[in-house]
Amino acid sequence: MKKFNLLKHTLFFLTVIFGVEANAQQDTSKLMDEVIVTATRKSEKSRELPYAVVSLNKVTASNRLSRTLPESLTGLTGIYIQKTNHGGGSPFVRGLTGNQTLLMVDGIRLNNSIFRYGPNQYLTLIDNLIVDKVEIVKGSGSVQYGSDALTGVINVITTNPQFKEKSTWNGQLTSRLTGFGMEKTVRPELSFSSKKIAFIAGVSNKQFGDLRGGDTTGFQSPSGYKELSWDAKLRFNLGQGWDLTASHQQLTQSNVPVYHKYILENFAINNSDPLKRSFSYITLKKNFESSFFKSLTSFVSTQKIYEHRNSRKNGSQILKLEDDQSETISSGVDLLTNQTSYWSANSGIEFNADRIGSLRVDKDLNTNNNSSKRGLYPDGATYNNAAVYSLHHLRFNKFLIEAGGRYNTYSIGISDTTLGKVNMNLSALV
Repeated sequence: MKKFNLLKHTLFFLTVIFGVEANAQQDTSKLMDEVIVTATRKSEKSRELPYAVVSLNKVTASNRLSRTLPESLTGLTGIYIQKTNHGGGSPFVRGLTGNQTLLMVDGIRLNNSIFRYGPNQYLTLIDNLIVDKVEIVKGSGSVQYGSDALTGVINVITTNPQFKEKSTWNGQLTSRLTGFGMEKTVRPELSFSSKKIAFIAGVSNKQFGDLRGGDTTGFQSPSGYKELSWDAKLRFNLGQGWDLTASHQQLTQSNVPVYHKYILENFAINNSDPLKRSFSYITLKKNFESSFFKSLTSFVSTQKIYEHRNSRKNGSQILKLEDDQSETISSGVDLLTNQTSYWSANSGIEFNADRIGSLRVDKDLNTNNNSSKRGLYPDGATYNNAAVYSLHHLRFNKFLIEAGGRYNTYSIGISDTTLGKVNMNLSALV
């Protein structure tokens, strides 16, 4: 009985991965210099980049046994993760966070026009079990990606299905269990590879219990929540250098409490329930055999983030219900050219359009009456962002020079009960 109690009250972590592969082939891969694509929009060896770059690969992240994606970045050089609650995790890059640090998924921006100035929880809306690599560029990325890359860029690259000469099916089951009920995770995953078609799909079911601190801290309650997500990525080898990729990610978090609101600000209820993100994109890439044209990449994507918040202070009979939603459509084209043996360039255009929905209702628990209020953001607001850029990479022996420009135009439309109708048209040159 003593041994059983010792095991029961000792924190432990267990990760089990089962894999099945049909027609397995011998792994002939070799360790090579790490290649980074985020810093310059083209593949470059990390040791030759004129930027401060740090990356995290799938193996290292798995060994860290992190529960969420922000947690896996903890301890990386120059990165600080601020966690107000377990369902949060905002990365600080060189002292700044929020809408001054650009978050991207597979090279497509996660940031939208209502990303707040301070810490936020949006990085947790990416399932850490689908991540293949994270590239972090520290320092200005405004020419490459826009003004919200002021302090840096964090590009989350998800697992890509690979083509193979021989058709191969793979199945994998990942399970994670933490003592005291702090985490229960199960993820089945199925993939297929052939010469022309490859896909990968999986479902992640996660239950996070209240965090347990050491010594006399005990359980931090409420801090636990639930998460359910699924994802699929499909690739087609169209021949003659054409590659088409279609991907979808869907994630829902339930009953995510903001812990410090309960402990420090006298709240009886303060949570997000639910918090949802859906993300779909199609990319089409062409690799040329020409000495001048190297590759052409285009994409179109749609993303939706929805959050319903409940809040009520102790002693109050007013329950505040808030709904915020952002819908984003993005597209872009990037052309890589080689002008000479020492001069290459990435040139392209990008477009992003946001539409914002924001509502608030105050419910009187005594009378059951509802009172409509202004939402956190102007309901129905729109935000359009169009850009053209040209990045040039010049190499002279051991010297690498990066130079380029970006021109952005912004169009903002607001119809607000307090401000009235507001239209703003802005532009910026970097």
